[in-house]
Amino acid sequence: MYALGAVVAYFLTAKIAEIKKSKITKNEISDAIFYAMIGGVLGGRIFYVFVYHFPFFAENPAEIFKVWHGGMSIHGGFLGGAAGLFWFSRRIKKNFWDFADLFAPAIALGLAFGRLGNFVNGELVGRKTDFFLGKSFDGRHPSQLYAVLKDLFLAGILLFFVLKRNFSRGKISAIFLILYGIFRFFVEFFRAPDPQLGLFFGVISMGQILSIFVFSLGVALFWHFSKKSPHNKKAS
Repeated sequence: MYALGAVVAYFLTAKIAEIKKSKITKNEISDAIFYAMIGGVLGGRIFYVFVYHFPFFAENPAEIFKVWHGGMSIHGGFLGGAAGLFWFSRRIKKNFWDFADLFAPAIALGLAFGRLGNFVNGELVGRKTDFFLGKSFDGRHPSQLYAVLKDLFLAGILLFFVLKRNFSRGKISAIFLILYGIFRFFVEFFRAPDPQLGLFFGVISMGQILSIFVFSLGVALFWHFSKKSPHNKKAS
C-alpha cells in the first residue's frame, strides 16, 4: 500500500503541478516523495514506539526494528514525512509550503490506501455493534472502511481547493490538518481503542487526543498564513 500510494502520489501531484503551472518539476516531485516516505516510515514507527506502546518496547528493544510485526502511527508519519519534505525543500532551496500544498490531496489519498490495507489485513478493527453493517464484519463496525471513505472525501475536498481556489501559500496544508483532525476524531468513535491503552477517562482514545492537536495546529497555521502580508499570495 505504501508503494501504491507513492506511485499514485507521483502521477497525481505531477498532474496538479502541470495544471497549476508550478515551478516544482517532476524530478523534484519524485525525489520529494522518496524523502517524505523515508521520514514518514521512521516517524510513524518511532512515534508508535514511544507514544502507543513504550513499556513493551522498553522491555523488548529488539522488537523496535521488527516492523513486520506491526505498529505504525499516522500522526508520527505526518511529523516524519514533514521533516523529510522540509529537509529536501531546504536542500533544493524551495519553499516547504509549496511542496506541502501541492502534495496535500495525494497524502489524503495515500491514507485511504493505508486504511484499505488495514482492512485487508484484518487489523485496527471496529467496535462491537448491532448496526446492520456489523453483521457482515463479525459484529463490529468496519471502521477501516469508514476511514477509507473519510480519506477519499478529504482528498476530494483538497483536490477541489487546490485546483479551483486560489489560496495563499500554506493554507491548503492548514485546511488538510483541520479537516483530518475533525474527520479522524469522529471516525475514532467506531474504532476499537488500542488494547494496551484503552480509552482515557473511559471516553476518548489516543487517536482522538492526537487529532485534537492536529486540528489545533491546522487552525494555528491557517491563522498564521491569514496574517501574512498580501504579497505572499501565490501557492504552487
